[in-house]
Amino acid sequence: METKANNTLKKIIKSAKALFLENGFNGTSIRDIAKKANVQSSLIYHYFSNKVDLWKTVKESLINQETFSSINECIKQDTFDSFVKKLVESRFKIHANNPDMLKILDWQRLEKNSSLAGIKSQENFASFDQLEEKIKYFQEMGQLSKDFSAKYVLLFISSATLAPFMRSYELDKDILEENDFVKTTTTLLLKAFK
Repeated sequence: METKANNTLKKIIKSAKALFLENGFNGTSIRDIAKKANVQSSLIYHYFSNKVDLWKTVKESLINQETFSSINECIKQDTFDSFVKKLVESRFKIHANNPDMLKILDWQRLEKNSSLAGIKSQENFASFDQLEEKIKYFQEMGQLSKDFSAKYVLLFISSATLAPFMRSYELDKDILEENDFVKTTTTLLLKAFK
């Protein structure tokens, strides 16, 4: 049986999520969240140190643990080819299965506030730094040209997997077939970096 405190916390997170998705970080106040959750503003500060803390908690609540854990599998790959394929597959599934995460990340980009990046429990997921280190490893092993900055390789892969989700669904619904998208994107990326 859930406690009253747990129900209140869930209500705050749910209200914050709805408002952040609709108005972004700057367009949402703690007072707005309290009003929507039907609680006092001071109660929100009982659970969260500040609005950034609440923002990161909302982002974390959007994460499908199983899907995001597939990013961790990328780090375990022994070849650059398998790394790229796994990363493209994982990112495709993340974007396809988490439309609210895409919305909140869009708001985050618009806010241009670096403190909004990440989530509270980042240690459970491979970070961009870890993925970048893996790319450097593949460069040292001769599987990928050292002519490319590892950071830009990762940015290029990330952008390629995000692009179809940034456009109108009507324009891209035919290319969002998972197998075709993953295969084509992986092939093009591998050709670009070899």
